[in-house]
Amino acid sequence: MNTLLKSVKEAVVRYQPEILEHYRHFHTRPELSGQEVETSRYIMKQLTGWGIEIQPLGMDSGVAGILQGKK
Repeated sequence: MNTLLKSVKEAVVRYQPEILEHYRHFHTRPELSGQEVETSRYIMKQLTGWGIEIQPLGMDSGVAGILQGKK
């Protein structure tokens, strides 16, 4: 089996519970388009918890995370 394909399949199995948790969170708390304030807060909290820097956008909804690389 292709090494990349195998890695992707392993990641799907490993992260499936977490992905389902986020899916359920978003789909039990719908917000109108352009008014996703709570959704944005939730995402910011998750990104910050993973050590990802947040780029302020100057608005109530929307999130930008900064991923630092070596190159």
